[in-house]
Amino acid sequence: VFLQENDLTIVVKNPFEVAPDLQKIWQEGYSTKGTDRGLGLSNLRQIVSGYENILQDTRIEQNQFIQVLVIEKEGAYEFV
Repeated sequence: VFLQENDLTIVVKNPFEVAPDLQKIWQEGYSTKGTDRGLGLSNLRQIVSGYENILQDTRIEQNQFIQVLVIEKEGAYEFV
């Protein structure tokens, strides 16, 4: 977690053996890890879509799946 000026930036990195399909990762039930998984990113997308002050970036770099969320302070939240 990083606090940068007025925004809160959260970065989550996970290494992978099988690269996820970035076109499918938002589908409920999609997972490269097996069955009975694949709810987290579909839930994240649903939650984030309800807030105008949250920016989301998803990318793959050097065998790592990276999620970046930026929560702008000017929106609904104030950080203490």
